[in-house]
Amino acid sequence: MTTTPRRNEAAKSLKLSEIAQLVDGELVGGDRNLLITGVAGIKEAEKGDITFLANVKYLPFLRQTKASAVIAFPDIDTGSLPLVRAQNPSQAFTKIVSVFMPSPPEAAEGVHPSAVISQGAHLGERVSIGPHVVVEEGVHIGEDSIIGAGCVIGRGSTIGRRTRFYPQVTLREGTRVGERVTIHSNSVIGSDGFGYENIEGKHLKIPQAGSVEIGDDVEIGSCVCNRLRCSSNSGWNYAPIVSHILTNCV
Repeated sequence: MTTTPRRNEAAKSLKLSEIAQLVDGELVGGDRNLLITGVAGIKEAEKGDITFLANVKYLPFLRQTKASAVIAFPDIDTGSLPLVRAQNPSQAFTKIVSVFMPSPPEAAEGVHPSAVISQGAHLGERVSIGPHVVVEEGVHIGEDSIIGAGCVIGRGSTIGRRTRFYPQVTLREGTRVGERVTIHSNSVIGSDGFGYENIEGKHLKIPQAGSVEIGDDVEIGSCVCNRLRCSSNSGWNYAPIVSHILTNCV
């Protein structure tokens, strides 16, 4: 189970009854007005936290947890610990985490004075361009998109609406990114794949003339997504733990 960091710093609280209503669950035991002030994994939880149990192998921790309440399947016996019954505890917990999680900081609309924007680039309405961003010739950035500090957007690239690049993302030339995409810091999208040919004992580089296209509603963790020799490399959801995505992967 992936533990969830505490979010008490958000200074939010919900009554147990409100949590049950939020996740379409059933509250069993405990004070309906008990205030929950944070979320945490079952081993890390403290008083005031709500946790969840979605895998029976973690059942032994239920007797040890310091959480004030737990979300679990309807057939789980939680003893004296208040229970919010849910058909999908993991999904229900995710919904609660989104309530306690602080909202991302708002990005200032407009172009930072230190950014370098080609005259041939098109920026949509309400776009935010951070410090030291480089936007090259022929780039099109859709409305309400946010480009964080230090990003480089290569010539001829396209970025859809409501897309967010965190700082230091590099988008190589001719790359297409869809709408509502999130790309995290230090990602490199559209760099050359590893293509060499052994000719008479020498390794000669094969030109990587393909392209990379990221669809709509994709989130990419910090990684590299290479272009191919000829064809298009279409991307979907990449986990942050992946450090390098090989060519010919979809």
